[in-house]
Amino acid sequence: MKSLSETDFTIIGLGLMGASLAAALRPHCHRIWGVDQDPGALQWCHAQGWIDCGHQRFEDAIPHSDVIVLATPVRTILTFLEAIPSYLMPGTLVMDLGSTKTSICEKMEHLPLGVEAIGGHPLCGREVSGARNADASLFQDRLFVLVPTEKTSPRALDLTIQLVKSIGARPVILDAATHDRLVATSSHLPYLVACTLVATASRMSDPENFLWHLVASGFRDTSRLAGSDVQMMLDILQTNRSNILRSMKIFAQTVNELIQILESEDEAQLKAWLENAREERRRHIQ
Repeated sequence: MKSLSETDFTIIGLGLMGASLAAALRPHCHRIWGVDQDPGALQWCHAQGWIDCGHQRFEDAIPHSDVIVLATPVRTILTFLEAIPSYLMPGTLVMDLGSTKTSICEKMEHLPLGVEAIGGHPLCGREVSGARNADASLFQDRLFVLVPTEKTSPRALDLTIQLVKSIGARPVILDAATHDRLVATSSHLPYLVACTLVATASRMSDPENFLWHLVASGFRDTSRLAGSDVQMMLDILQTNRSNILRSMKIFAQTVNELIQILESEDEAQLKAWLENAREERRRHIQ
């Protein structure tokens, strides 16, 4: 397997994540081919110098590359893993950037003999989408989870670690089940909480819509994730449903606990509950 500087990449999907990867990776590799059905995304990324050549058909790019990066929504990644095998040469490495890993890594195990594969998930993003919102610094100082499969050789793992470090991210290796269980609470639940907050505000009795004029930084910050791409989030929710449901049930129990404390009018207990939450956050989040 070639060194990173000698490696040719094909990035399939030039949305926020794929285009940002192209922007960050381009100075460190030999060549990047971009694939997207949107000609505007291809033109934009080429004009920025992030890709060397763009195609709307993956068949035109894959044969030229050593590494294929699938940077689309999760269920589209699963579709590509079924569509691309006949175009892959032995020694090619397939990697993805999907937000859930179990279903993807299971599908990777069925790739042809001689094809390597590894799951990936950069823990970064924004509530906006599209190539024009891409940013080479998106990955800087962020964790980037790598999920080796049975088709991941030591050389393939070394190359992906080089990739992650070259874009300024910090690699961490997890198995697929652990990844999906943890991000259900750290990433997917916050999205649903944000959506629930917006839905709650919209259901409040406010004929003149004055409530929305009172929105300040607390509401804006807490509800920000509700502006995320819906199709992307649908794919996440459908492919990590059991873990997300488990987290949501614990969240509902916690909310009910807080309701009971408020109803009891026990200020000391309420203070202790709030202080505990504050200290937990201070302990774990800098």
